[in-house]
Amino acid sequence: FTFTFILKMNKQIYSDSDELFDPFSDSGEKYIPDTSEESSDSDRRTHFQTVCQKRNILRESSPTKIGNGLGVKYNKQRRSSPSYSTAQIGCGLSTEQIGCRPGSYHSTSLNTKDGGASAKSISVHAVCKKDNGSRMYSKKQYCLFCKQGFLKITRHLERAHHTELDVARAVSFPKGSKQRRLHLELLRNKGNFVHNVEVLKSGDGKLVPRKQPKKDSQAQDFLHCVHCQGLFAKRLLWRHMMVCKFKPSVPQKPGKTRVQSLCAFAVPPPPGIKAEFWKMLSNMNQDEVYSVVKSDGLIMEYGEHLYNRLGYDVAKHEYIRQKMRELGRLLICSRKSTPLKTIDDHIMPANFMHVVQAVKHLAGYVPETSTFKCPSLSLKIGHSLAKISQLVESRANVQGNYSAAKAARTFRTVYEARWNELISAASLRTLKESKWNAPQLLPFTKDVQTLHAYLNMQQQQCQNKLSTQTSAETWGQLARVLLTQVILFNRRRAGEVSKMPLSAYTASNPSDPQDDVNVALSDLEKKLCQHFKRIEIRGKRGRKVPVLLTPEMQQSLDLLVAKRQECGVLFDNIYLFARPSARTSYRGSDCLRHFAKICGAKHPESLTSTKLRKQTGTLSQVLNLSNTDLDQLADFLGHDVRVHRQFYRLPEGTLQLAKMSKILMALDKGRLAEFQGKSLDEINIDPEGFSFS
Repeated sequence: FTFTFILKMNKQIYSDSDELFDPFSDSGEKYIPDTSEESSDSDRRTHFQTVCQKRNILRESSPTKIGNGLGVKYNKQRRSSPSYSTAQIGCGLSTEQIGCRPGSYHSTSLNTKDGGASAKSISVHAVCKKDNGSRMYSKKQYCLFCKQGFLKITRHLERAHHTELDVARAVSFPKGSKQRRLHLELLRNKGNFVHNVEVLKSGDGKLVPRKQPKKDSQAQDFLHCVHCQGLFAKRLLWRHMMVCKFKPSVPQKPGKTRVQSLCAFAVPPPPGIKAEFWKMLSNMNQDEVYSVVKSDGLIMEYGEHLYNRLGYDVAKHEYIRQKMRELGRLLICSRKSTPLKTIDDHIMPANFMHVVQAVKHLAGYVPETSTFKCPSLSLKIGHSLAKISQLVESRANVQGNYSAAKAARTFRTVYEARWNELISAASLRTLKESKWNAPQLLPFTKDVQTLHAYLNMQQQQCQNKLSTQTSAETWGQLARVLLTQVILFNRRRAGEVSKMPLSAYTASNPSDPQDDVNVALSDLEKKLCQHFKRIEIRGKRGRKVPVLLTPEMQQSLDLLVAKRQECGVLFDNIYLFARPSARTSYRGSDCLRHFAKICGAKHPESLTSTKLRKQTGTLSQVLNLSNTDLDQLADFLGHDVRVHRQFYRLPEGTLQLAKMSKILMALDKGRLAEFQGKSLDEINIDPEGFSFS
């Protein structure tokens, strides 16, 4: 080579260095520049002998390169990837399947029956090293347009796709400029993202991470950045998200900002899966159970069934994810202890005993005592399996697959005949026996009075402070105090009051009774109707339940409503007791627990909404209410009168000590006939003496 030619090529190398230089190291190690990385074909000619000596190493690490007399060129016969289509992407992954080897995992689509037991695998290779320990730059970047891998992706884009709009925009910037590097980096990330998604869909291939790991890693440990679409390790994703160059400059919306959940939603949903359901599922913890849930078709179908029925309520999303995770845990346990690989295998009649074995193992069955460590889990899984069999049967009937419908129906028949014997009986017995001899502590009247007085004092202080000085902190403090007051005064369930919509308060009608009803009321009752404000909210099982508000509560609530926008409450937050700068509401149980601890009560653990409701039902027995009055009390509390009699009465131990002991003492003294025609309350027996009345 002539000296002039070498000088020209060196100038070209210096000007093109931004195309060949990667601003981020491709490995977790500290980046050390190497002359071979910033070289071109002319540099390879000058190092021809070195390339020939290590040709075998290059062949093993990069099979698509072949050597010739002029250096190294690209092999034109490459495997082409299928074209990218968002609607065709499948993201059902199972990262901890049986038979998986380290560094790879099996992928399954939502319609696969084997649950990820195929021979295909996905791998994430570590950075390659030469014999002398130096790094080998053999990582391929995939082109966004032709879907093929290249060692020098920038040079390929300039030569083969210079007519593309994105490429033309990138190369229009001066060489060495920051804008040019950013545009080329985004094109490189997009091409790798398309390749990675196709690999996840097919279940076979190599993922291209943004930074290669030091050791071979499992594909489940990587996620795509939602901004730049680069593939990063989960444990380092949060660090990248903080400094990502493609992060939008607009402030992020308030709420939860879990990085892994946000990036999991960046991958398009599988075919036939709604985007809303996929977003709800992405908020699940990114662990082994999540991978199993996403890889099983029946679990996804069951979750979508629950979402169609309950998805309108954001508070129910966690319940849906919990039900799906229960089945995912069952599937993991089944794969370890039984031949079952998918939930579809669990609803086959021939596998019923394997299902029983897996459920017992998961719920912690103790054969010596025939009890469960977690009896509620076994009951929940049984209900879910029965529901899944119904879904499978209905789907099979629609598709005309009557053999599958018959198998699901047969499983349900076996389930109804044997599940109670093998699972439910022991689970229910464990639950009931755990409540025996358990202390039943109801709130003391003195503690309730102390809490009332403390809340009234806090209400006045916060109301005066908010009237003179507007702040989100004061607004939130007053909202928490009022939420606790409404729960305590009405003996309502904490969750019902917490989710009270703003429209229910602003659109409430005056509580003026009709003329016909007004005649039947006493003067005191008429005055009470004018004193309180009544609103209706949604209760348990969709019941309409009332809430009464005192004039002091109404005055403070009016102030809260008037100061919402000034105190940072979002316009689209529908809750009355809203959190500033969020779309959720305060939790009534947390507020009640907080004020119960700091109010000075002797037994703050007894001041819960459930125990306060039981106290109302218990003390109402002292009033000797009629059946009509009892029905009205049960209706106000939001439950059936049968539930009221069974769960909201005097504790069983108190009832037996105070009431039944009278009969036993009368029988013991032989004086039972003397109390003929009298009620238990009319019988008076002195246990110390022999006086009866």
